[in-house]
Amino acid sequence: MSGCYTAPSTVVLNPGKVPGCSTRHDGNIALKFEDGRTEKTSVGKLTGRIGKNAVLEVQGKLEERLADLFSDVLTQAGYRVVAGSPALLEGEVREFWVHADGWTQAASERIRLRLRDKAGLVLWEQTFRGEDGGMDMVDAFAEKSMNIALTRLLSEAAEQFGSESFYHLVQKAAGNE
Repeated sequence: MSGCYTAPSTVVLNPGKVPGCSTRHDGNIALKFEDGRTEKTSVGKLTGRIGKNAVLEVQGKLEERLADLFSDVLTQAGYRVVAGSPALLEGEVREFWVHADGWTQAASERIRLRLRDKAGLVLWEQTFRGEDGGMDMVDAFAEKSMNIALTRLLSEAAEQFGSESFYHLVQKAAGNE
């Protein structure tokens, strides 16, 4: 018999500390995430001389976990995440992939966010990216790379959520301007 065995391996989304916003805004915003990737069950693959070949799967549903993380970032900026709010922030997972082959690892994550008003009109849209790569031969290096990339992505989003322009668009979406 020959061939490679591919085993599933669970990874945990656990980003590092995301810098807080210097300005806190007030307002309600609803949050909804969807996974726009073709392959929704895995987020990566380990191959090569690193032991088992593994397909990486996120503990829980990726879109639910990302919604929790983005909710935390919005809360740090002063917003209240409230289901049914007229201001709706939609997140779409466009890319979320980590790979490692025993010599290198890399992670690439891309999430598009859209702010809609109660009529469904898009008031703001931006794509956030998080990347990491290099060589790191410690345990869980692929998971570490994935979370470094996620921290970078969330930090960019936090900067936008803390901006005056985003705040005014949230107020406009809610009908307060």
